[in-house]
Amino acid sequence: HLGLSRPLRVALISDLHLGPVLGPDFCQRVLAATNALHPDVTVFAGDIFDSHVGLLPNIVETCIGKFPGHLSRPMYCSGNHEHIHFAFQ
Repeated sequence: HLGLSRPLRVALISDLHLGPVLGPDFCQRVLAATNALHPDVTVFAGDIFDSHVGLLPNIVETCIGKFPGHLSRPMYCSGNHEHIHFAFQ
C-alpha cells in the first residue's frame, strides 16, 4: 500500500523513434496527448530516439523534459536504438 488516496495513473511511452523523420512536432503531439491523461508519473520504456540526440537540438529540454508527472519527474530506461545510435553521448 502506497498510502495513495486513489489509484496511481502511469503514462507508459515507448518507441517514439524521434529523429530525422519524427521530430519535435511529433514529440509535441505526444506530449499534448499525454498531458490530457493527467498522469501521476510518465515512464519512457526505450527507443525514444532514432538518431543521435544532437541531431534534434533542444529536444530534451523543449519536449521530453516537459512530460507530466505529479509524483515524479519522467522516468526512462534506454532501448536498443539508444545503444545503436549512442543517443546520449
